[in-house]
Amino acid sequence: TVNLEAHRLALEGRHFWNLRTSDGLARAEKAFEAALALDANFARAHVGVGDVCVVRAMYRLADGEPTAADDLNRARAAAQRALELDPSLAEPHTTLGFVRFHEGAPAEAEPHLARAIAINPSYATGCQFYAWTLAGLGRLDQALEVYAHAIRLDPLSFINLDRYAAMLFLAGKFADALAASERAAALRPDLFVGNLSQRAPILLALGRHDEAIAVARTVRELSRTSAFRRNSDADAVFVLRHCGKENEAAEYGSELLMRLPATNYLRGFVLKALGRFEEALPSLRHTPTIMLPFLYWSPMWNPVREHPGFQELIAPFKPTPR
Repeated sequence: TVNLEAHRLALEGRHFWNLRTSDGLARAEKAFEAALALDANFARAHVGVGDVCVVRAMYRLADGEPTAADDLNRARAAAQRALELDPSLAEPHTTLGFVRFHEGAPAEAEPHLARAIAINPSYATGCQFYAWTLAGLGRLDQALEVYAHAIRLDPLSFINLDRYAAMLFLAGKFADALAASERAAALRPDLFVGNLSQRAPILLALGRHDEAIAVARTVRELSRTSAFRRNSDADAVFVLRHCGKENEAAEYGSELLMRLPATNYLRGFVLKALGRFEEALPSLRHTPTIMLPFLYWSPMWNPVREHPGFQELIAPFKPTPR
């Protein structure tokens, strides 16, 4: 028997978790913890805590923090506790898989995620996390299939559509990527800078340079005021430079380089966007697993794909057999 108030709080937690904002994650964690205060054996509330921690870890790493071990360890403990309480759940396997993914072991993550999908093929979040892991293993075609299934399961999920758009862009399906990104943006009232910024290189690839420049400039305006940016600034610099705005790109890049330490992989992304790949290499060696798909397929890297330094970067994560 589930405590009805604990159940309500768990649903509240999922709502705020899906917002993918700093405040949303904090409110989600508070709701899940409140549910556990009412019922310490409520497995789905333990899963919720784990999912808050693993997503927070993902954003910390994607924004260039050197480690998120505290969040990843909490996520693992919460997922393991959930499985002890209810071994039939798919969700904890998903959490455990994404923990290993962010710890730099996508091959070890895959069995956990495949297990989650086998238990519950209708778990859209499990499909999303599995797809990104497959992409990190170099298996883009399979990742797209799994992502498409996630969209069919939950066509109103902002984050699923947003990340599906990113995957379509990496696959060279630019028109489809733009449509998915715009559908994602329409699902939330606020501006999510990562969603906006991904449209700049998509528009560039489609030859819509004026629109791409406008998006890149908006990203720059938001460069000090928004969280969860990932490679937004590098994409904007890249677009400005390739649309003939070299001085503007150089000025923007200089502002970023003043703030980014050598150990932040985003410094490498910005340097590469400025055409300074040799300088970028030391920082790029700190690239977290979540960004590996961008190293594999983003057009930004096309000119250096055969460079020995680039090959060294992706050597530990060569595509694995399907």
